[in-house]
Amino acid sequence: MSSTQREYDVVVLGATGFTGSLVAEYLARHPTHPRWGIAGRSAARLDALRKKLDLPTSVGILSADTTNIASLQEVAKKTKVLANIAGPFRKTNGYEVAKACASVGTHYTDLSGESGFNASLLELGPLAASTGSILVPSSGFDSLPLDLSAYFAAQHLKKSQGVSHVDTVRTAVRVDGGFSTGTILSAVDAAEIDGGQLQFEQPDQLSPVKGTHIMPLDLALRLPQFGPNVYGSWFPLTPHNHRVINQTWGLLQVHSQAEAYGQDFAYHEASLLFPPKRVPWPLSYLLTSFLSLFFVAQIKALIWLAPVRWALRTFLPQNGGPSKKGFADVRALATGKDKQGNVKQSICKIFIQDSPGYHATARMISETALHLASTSSATTKESSIGGLRANNFKGGILTTATIGAETLRDRLTQYAAMTFDVATFEQRKADAVAVKSRGKDL
Repeated sequence: MSSTQREYDVVVLGATGFTGSLVAEYLARHPTHPRWGIAGRSAARLDALRKKLDLPTSVGILSADTTNIASLQEVAKKTKVLANIAGPFRKTNGYEVAKACASVGTHYTDLSGESGFNASLLELGPLAASTGSILVPSSGFDSLPLDLSAYFAAQHLKKSQGVSHVDTVRTAVRVDGGFSTGTILSAVDAAEIDGGQLQFEQPDQLSPVKGTHIMPLDLALRLPQFGPNVYGSWFPLTPHNHRVINQTWGLLQVHSQAEAYGQDFAYHEASLLFPPKRVPWPLSYLLTSFLSLFFVAQIKALIWLAPVRWALRTFLPQNGGPSKKGFADVRALATGKDKQGNVKQSICKIFIQDSPGYHATARMISETALHLASTSSATTKESSIGGLRANNFKGGILTTATIGAETLRDRLTQYAAMTFDVATFEQRKADAVAVKSRGKDL
């Protein structure tokens, strides 16, 4: 069956959860009016969601049980893209969901922050390639904005500043907003199944090629993109994000030398815990280092102490989430040298409105799914979704930066309340000085 004969553009699996309901709400009011449906085990809960959100009858309700492979394949056959919101993904049989999609040529995306789960999907690469299916895990706040900001900063450095090899990308994340219950429980499951996922190891776990990468534990990473003497701490999502960015690195090294970051590329990431310039730098450095150690201790406790995992599973509210208020400011600084040996830097800033862990994440995965649906054929090998597919990549596991980052960026800008700004670092520093000077003049 060709993609034009598929009944739906997108089907959302796990729509009755907190984040899933936000995805359903977003798709229901999307100005492009996609054909979509919701899937799950309980028809009653799905019907209740339809009534709660006042969804039109055109929104399909499909029966799917992640323990029933046949039901997953039947749903996958009806849609161009399946967006899996039903995490934690290893616990909820996400591998079989992705496999069902790969087997029938349906594209797949999810909100995984679980490196072990993502690694398991690599086994589906040959199957997906044979059907033209593209599998894109981690298309929410884990790890879309980090992956895209690194990509656009690196590409600007290469194309606008004459740099052939990107030495480093240093990404800073400033977040105002909480984490979902699902995100925390994913961390709990990861700690229990494979604690290494949460630690600074296996930097190339997801990459198709192995590099010389290390995953440094930066207790206090200097973040010049936020100002002089500004420091960021260890970020709980960094180990997974690091592996995803290195996966993009490996995919580009293999399939697109024009975009490739370079053999010796290194990635760093940190979270900005204090508003820039409000804390003197010696105190900022010391507090940031202390909090990094505190976060590391929390992760160690999660890995080593079963009572901690039990307490989180027992007392966290089911389908809990923060308010819509919040934002995320992600800034990636790419550094390299031109042919004359001069150090060059480019910066990509992505600003995300609303709570990044829920409302913004719902928009991110929705636009990723709609991008896959609107620019591709789910079963025809010769179809193009941009990115590596333009380089004769027939199907398999990709990242958000390698499915046509420019087109995805445009969708996120137009529909998902995200802004992208890319420039030379020198230009942005000059702009900041000019703004400060105008303020003094006033």
